[in-house]
Amino acid sequence: MKNEVANRPNSAPPPRESGCESPEAMAAKRRAAAEEELSKRNAEYRDWLQGVSKAQFQLPAPVCNYEDQCRRAELAKQKVKEMKEEQHTYFVGVEQMRQKHHERIMKVVKKRDEADAVFNRDMTNRGAALEIKMAEQKEKQSAIAEKGKQELRDMYARVKCKAFHMEEQYMK
Repeated sequence: MKNEVANRPNSAPPPRESGCESPEAMAAKRRAAAEEELSKRNAEYRDWLQGVSKAQFQLPAPVCNYEDQCRRAELAKQKVKEMKEEQHTYFVGVEQMRQKHHERIMKVVKKRDEADAVFNRDMTNRGAALEIKMAEQKEKQSAIAEKGKQELRDMYARVKCKAFHMEEQYMK
């Protein structure tokens, strides 16, 4: 069976050349066209760069005389003087603001110190009041204890003075 299958004629037609270009040839053509375009662009840029890099004008020679130099020096001195005045006024303003801020902070600190002093005074007054109250309570407790002791003494004295019930019975 294998031999029969192997002896059969091929069903696929024999290979033949197509009329198209190969992909490598098409890529080479594109690469050559791109290189040619790039070389044209680079040549054009180089020409433009050479034209721009050459100076086509000249600055006039500076004309300076003694009067202009003096005038410029005076202007520079005036500007320096004005800047010093501005700096001085700025620093005066900064110092005033610092002083104002310091005063405001000191008011807050003074207010807190006063509140602390009032609190401390109240606490000492409360402590003294508490001590007075505790002394009064101690006095009341000692008075109650003394009253209790006195009542106990009185009771003992009454009991001693009075004869017992049994003694009364024998005496009758």
